[in-house]
Amino acid sequence: MLKGTSVICTDASYPTNPKAIQHKYWVKQNQKYTVREPVYRNGKLVGLLLEEIVNPKVFDHIAEAEFEPGFAIWRFKKQESLTDVE
Repeated sequence: MLKGTSVICTDASYPTNPKAIQHKYWVKQNQKYTVREPVYRNGKLVGLLLEEIVNPKVFDHIAEAEFEPGFAIWRFKKQESLTDVE
């Protein structure tokens, strides 16, 4: 998915894993969002940063870097038509 792509959240369940990165703001089920930036890991698309939600950066002690937590790609589908949000 490219920057500017419209997507719909199909899974807004919040992670229950205590080791999961904590987001301040979370997505809503069946809500339309716009891709701000795709997130790649080892050349594979794994997540999305969204125009409508900006989370504070967190520090990754392994990578020794700050980053904004994104949302897993499997939580979204591309918006194909208006009927996808109805």
